[in-house]
Amino acid sequence: MLAIHSATGLEMFRPPIVRIHELSLEPAAPRLPCAPALSFPQHITVQQAIEALRQMPPESDSIYYLFVTDYEERLVGVVSLRQLVVAPPGSHLFELMDRRVITLPDDASLEEQAHVMSQTRMLALPMVDDEGRLVGAVDTHDMVAAIKDEATETMYRLATLSASEDHERPLFASARERILGLVLHLFGMVVAGWMISTFSHTLAHMVTLAVVLPIVSGQGRVAGTQTLTLVVRSLALGKVRIAKVRQVLNHELSIGLVNGLGVGLLVSIGMWLWQGNGIPGLVAGVATAATLWVAAGAGVLVPTLFKAVRLDPARWSLAVVSTIVYGCSMLFFLGLSTLAWHAGYL
Repeated sequence: MLAIHSATGLEMFRPPIVRIHELSLEPAAPRLPCAPALSFPQHITVQQAIEALRQMPPESDSIYYLFVTDYEERLVGVVSLRQLVVAPPGSHLFELMDRRVITLPDDASLEEQAHVMSQTRMLALPMVDDEGRLVGAVDTHDMVAAIKDEATETMYRLATLSASEDHERPLFASARERILGLVLHLFGMVVAGWMISTFSHTLAHMVTLAVVLPIVSGQGRVAGTQTLTLVVRSLALGKVRIAKVRQVLNHELSIGLVNGLGVGLLVSIGMWLWQGNGIPGLVAGVATAATLWVAAGAGVLVPTLFKAVRLDPARWSLAVVSTIVYGCSMLFFLGLSTLAWHAGYL
């Protein structure tokens, strides 16, 4: 690729045969790692291309391939630097160029760009418009930097924080940004409190349940956060498509079931050793296993649903998943305990 980070000031140094292609974004458009690209007409010779490269300023330093365009600035092929150096000076670019060019559409999102580049393993990819005209290029270095920024923003949004949050930000600005996340999680706590009050008679007859309850809900929240983090990242990078969510859901539910049975068995053994009665341990173990299974499903379905309705999965999913996990953990554990108590086993 022959690309530069800015086309400003290059016009006066540009050799006459070299063309500049720059994607013009609206001010409100999302930030995309698309650099201005330089191309060469397909009819020029290898000698002319090499002479033009020698005249280029130092700013045009990301050189992997030469983009070749026709008279209407449509991308028709690429020529590697190695091909250019070893070819006879009198050869034309259209004789050397590879016409099998992998391109990106000019409206491609960062996720789509990253997905295509990871699949092709190319160092750079050209970007074209609907008519095949070259409008820019995507470089791996710019792509990595953009993905790192996106990953940081995703991590902040999972914690319902602004991407500009730091310790030097004004007090009330930071408090205003954080209170939304606190209020959203407060709703989950209210649901959990309502579930506990519903089974208050069971808790009054067996205080031990109140000790085990945070273990069940806490394990579920950890499992839900694990799945949610993986799915949100995969959605952002384009590794998970909404059309293939069933495959991801089945995989995560299987993991949730295996982990649930393992952790549930440990909880059951711990309760049996503590109480000397296997029934409380069985109830706690089954409730833990069921909670982890539901947490895995919620960690997949909730962000996928937000993605489908074009809401930010990273910003809104954690509070919803936490509410589901807290509510289900209370329902499973206290519901099973109530049934066991009425049956005379507790």
